[in-house]
Amino acid sequence: MTSKERKEGRRLRRIENRQCKKADFLKQYNDFNLVTNTDNLYHAFKMSRRGVSWKESVQRYENNVLQNINDTKQKLLNGESVQKGFVEFQIHERGKVRHIRSVHISERIVQKCLCDEILVPIITRSLIYDNGASIKNKGISFAMNRLRCHLTKFYRENHSNKGYALVADFQSL
Repeated sequence: MTSKERKEGRRLRRIENRQCKKADFLKQYNDFNLVTNTDNLYHAFKMSRRGVSWKESVQRYENNVLQNINDTKQKLLNGESVQKGFVEFQIHERGKVRHIRSVHISERIVQKCLCDEILVPIITRSLIYDNGASIKNKGISFAMNRLRCHLTKFYRENHSNKGYALVADFQSL
């Protein structure tokens, strides 16, 4: 066996080990019960009502919150749709007309539960460390500190301020 063959064998074993570890990690989130768990749905409700608890629809939902969560859970378990469509309206702010399409609170709860319990733990592992967009414990101060760190590093390496920063924003149509 040559040195190249041994090196290739080690590389293939590392790739296989990574794939096994990834599959083991993903198994724990491949569980529909995480979304249909009453505690998770209730926690998602508490998080979804933040900032909008003054709205009538949220207050109506909250009056019978346990019954509503149980109904949502049964719909999910029976494979029924929890979608109710959008509430569409227009707002005028700072001289600009904006068309808004918002989902009902019952849908928002299911979306929040799905994101918090399944999607965020899976996706967060594949994001770079410097990504602070909507990630828990990574707010504005984190982003400012990382920017300061990168600017300092650039200055130390290049001894000048002649660089650039790329700022991008994506929007779906």
